[in-house]
Amino acid sequence: MIKLSKIGGFGLLCTVASMLFGMQGAYAQSQTFYFTDYSGFGTGVAVCGPTAAVGAPYFEAWDPDTPPPEWNLLGLGLVNVYTTNAQRTSWTLFTVLYPDDALPENQEFGKAIAIYRNRLVIASNAALHIYERRLGGYKLLDTVVFNDAISTPIQFKKDVLAVGVGSSVRVFRIGPYGNASQEASLSPAGSLSLNANADTLAVGVGGAVHLYHRHDPTWTRSDIITAPSSTAAGFGASVALSGSGKSLLVGAPDEDAQYSYLDNSILWRGAVYVYLHSKDHWVRVQRLATNDPAQPSYAMVGFGQEILMSVGNVWITAPWSNMQNSSELQIGRSSLYRWNAGRLEFVARGPSSWPGGGIDMTQRYVIEGDVWYDRLFHNEGAHITEISTN
Repeated sequence: MIKLSKIGGFGLLCTVASMLFGMQGAYAQSQTFYFTDYSGFGTGVAVCGPTAAVGAPYFEAWDPDTPPPEWNLLGLGLVNVYTTNAQRTSWTLFTVLYPDDALPENQEFGKAIAIYRNRLVIASNAALHIYERRLGGYKLLDTVVFNDAISTPIQFKKDVLAVGVGSSVRVFRIGPYGNASQEASLSPAGSLSLNANADTLAVGVGGAVHLYHRHDPTWTRSDIITAPSSTAAGFGASVALSGSGKSLLVGAPDEDAQYSYLDNSILWRGAVYVYLHSKDHWVRVQRLATNDPAQPSYAMVGFGQEILMSVGNVWITAPWSNMQNSSELQIGRSSLYRWNAGRLEFVARGPSSWPGGGIDMTQRYVIEGDVWYDRLFHNEGAHITEISTN
C-alpha cells in the first residue's frame, strides 16, 4: 500500500501544537494505492518534483500467465513510477519498470532508488540500472554490475552517483548519454550523503564520519569526525549534508537507550548531532537528544535512524517510537525541523516512519518507505506526505 496524504494549514512554530494534537489548523487529504502481496513495497523510494518512484523488491506474481508481462517475473521486484498533476493534489501511476532478465544481480530490483531531474537510478541485488525519462516512458541507458551486493541507500546528485558495494563506496560520473564511469573506490562503506554540488561526500561508519572532497576527477578524504563520546552508540548510522556542504547532521540512533524492565518497553533511544564547517574545521553546534524532557525529540526511539535534508528543511525518523514494547512491531514517528541561524528548530511531528525515504521540499513532498523488522514482521506501505512550510 502506498498512502499519499497532504497536511496543511500550519505556518511557523506558533501553530505546531494544533498540528500535533489534531486541533484547528490541520487537515489531511489522502490517496491510497494498494499492493496485493507482501512485496516490500516502499523499501526503495525517491521523489523529485512531480515524480515519485516506489520499489517492490520482493514482488512475486501469483499467476505467471497474468498479463501484462511486467507482472510475470517471479521474485525479481519492480518499481512503480508516479506523477502528480499541476495542482499537486493527486498522483497517477505513470509506468512500471522491471528487470529484463532473471540473473542473480537483477533480483531485489527496487531495493534503493534515486532521482535527479529526468534521470532515475534503480538498485537491485548487485547492479545499478540508469534510466532517462523520455516521451511516454523511461529508457534504460546503462547497467553497472558488481561482484558484491549493493547496500542502501544510494546517492545521486547532478552527474555523480555514490553507492555502497561490499566494503567500499563506488563513486561514478554519469555522462551526458547516461553511461556510468567509475571515478573512485573509497573505504570503508557506510551511510552516504552528497551535497547539492556533488563535490562533497559524507560516509558514516563505525562511530565516525569520513568526509571526501572532489578535485575533478579525484576524490580525497578531507576530514574525519569521530563520535563525541563512547556513549554515542550508532554514531554515523545516518548522515546528511546540506546543499552547500557546510552543514552536516549525524545520527546516533542507539545512544542513551533507556529501558523499563517492568513492562518490557524502550523509553527512549537515539540522538542527532549538528555540525557546521568553519575555518576548515567541523564544529559541533547542537545535539538533539531523546533523554532531555526539554526537547521535542524526548522519548523518541531510534531517533536519527535516517536523516533527509532538502531546501532548508530536515526530516528525521524515529522508526521504533510510540509502540514502545520491544517485543512488538514499532510504528515510529518522524520529525520536521527547519534551519534557523545555523541551528535546527522543531516544526512539526510527521506520520509513522520507516527507514528508506526521499525528500524534495521544493515541492514539499516527503516519502517514507517500509522495512522488514527482524524478518518477523512486515509493514507494507509507503507514505507520501505533503507538508506546508510556508
